[in-house]
Amino acid sequence: MSSSNDTASASTSASFVTPVGGFPTQADLIGSIVFASAYGLALAAFLWRLINARTRVILPVLCTFLVAVEQIVVFGLRANAGAHPSSSFGSDDFLLFYAQASFSISFALLGIDLTSLLRALLVNTTLADERRGSFDQAERRKQYRRLSRLYRLLFTGVAVVGALAGVLHGAGVAPMAIIVIRYLNAVSGALLLGALVVHLQRLRGRVMYLPGSSADLLTVLAGLLLVIPLYRITILYNRTPLLPPNNVPDISNQNSLSSTLAKMCFYIFQVTPEFIVAATLSVLDIRKAFNTGIHGDWRWSDKDGIPRLRLEGQHIQGVGVDPKRYSKRMSLEDDDERTVYMGLLIPAHVQMQQWFAGQP
Repeated sequence: MSSSNDTASASTSASFVTPVGGFPTQADLIGSIVFASAYGLALAAFLWRLINARTRVILPVLCTFLVAVEQIVVFGLRANAGAHPSSSFGSDDFLLFYAQASFSISFALLGIDLTSLLRALLVNTTLADERRGSFDQAERRKQYRRLSRLYRLLFTGVAVVGALAGVLHGAGVAPMAIIVIRYLNAVSGALLLGALVVHLQRLRGRVMYLPGSSADLLTVLAGLLLVIPLYRITILYNRTPLLPPNNVPDISNQNSLSSTLAKMCFYIFQVTPEFIVAATLSVLDIRKAFNTGIHGDWRWSDKDGIPRLRLEGQHIQGVGVDPKRYSKRMSLEDDDERTVYMGLLIPAHVQMQQWFAGQP
């Protein structure tokens, strides 16, 4: 009876679910240092933009900030493990599972930020603007917000499943259960990002006043993120044999994804697309590119006031606001921002007001 139990125990511990990116080795040293430094520069650009009142933006790219901070930590630990092979991660190392959870959720967190920026673009198309001849479309604005909340909920679900996969990886759960959870994270993420890319292309030619360049940028960024779960789908089934008597992972085995070629694929298809998206959202002038403010479109409904349309990320007084539904609460939004009139905008705006008022 005991022999059968020992046999069953040996069979369950004979292999270990291979971590994405393989086990840290000396081959990771240079790549980890490069990406830790690159994320550090992206984070510095993010903070610089945050300091500047004219470019400050928080809520629409909050997840990007979290991803940048987290990846600096992950690649810093990975570089340290690569520099000291004797202290490299083992199959029972907590930091290994933390890194796996990070790689599983980061692309979903960036997807949440893309959804927030898409929401700002779509809501702007529903606002009244005498310059472009548009009128207020409250019902369509409500639909866009519901769509955005659905996207955010689904991306959050993908992130939660990814975090769960990382936790189960270190909890001694059966390898097949871990693999199933990881595939659920990757497949659902791929389907969601694919749907977002297709949806953006459909919106591109169907929604009036939607900035084409901004929609195209979101499409490219979502397409880059799509590469990550597709890559993960191709490698998540791997298991690494454990060597007796201490059950040490056999990193020389091809299924350990620790070869030079496997690590090159990891840095090309998992790390690089994610970094490009995070760096773009950290460096870009979000307010100007997506015509939004410090908090994006944060309202649940128009009960909190109709948002104002902006010109290149700046408030324009009275534009995009229906006078009949104007809320005094709107004047409290973004206290650090002020209405900006620059160059020829001042006389042009005054002349337009006089013309609509019937004054000579």
